[in-house]
Formats: sequence, structure tokens, C-alpha cells
Amino acid sequence: MCHNYDMTRQLTKSGNSIALVLSKDMRDHLGLRDNEIEVIFERDSLVLRAPKKGQSFEEAADATFEQFSTALQNLA
Repeated sequence: MCHNYDMTRQLTKSGNSIALVLSKDMRDHLGLRDNEIEVIFERDSLVLRAPKKGQSFEEAADATFEQFSTALQNLA
């Protein structure tokens, strides 16, 4: 189930920085399981979302080389 939430949150001082505290409901909504979050800057907005789970660079490279090995050999 997907809901849109609009809310105003207070920022908290953290050393020389300020922090946004995410409630359990907010973390659950984003599907966060650890302490990482993807932050995207869009014009005058900040977008927060769970990091994309995907292949590592090495896994992606291996899959690419396997898929295109014949073409790469022909180019060599």
C-alpha cells in the first residue's frame, strides 16, 4: 500500500550540522532496514528514498562480459 505523506518536521542540532529525525513510521514507509538513505536534490526539494538494492559493479561487469563476450572478442 502506498501513501503520500506531507508533514512539517523539526530539524535537530547534531554537532555543527542539523539532522532530520525519521520516525519508525517514516522508516517503515521508506522500507529502510539499515542506516542508509538515498538523498536526491531536485531544484528546491530534497527527495529521500531507500537505497536501491542491486548488483555490485563487479557483478554488473561480469554479467555484461558474459552477455557480450562474442561481440567483445570480435571487436578485439
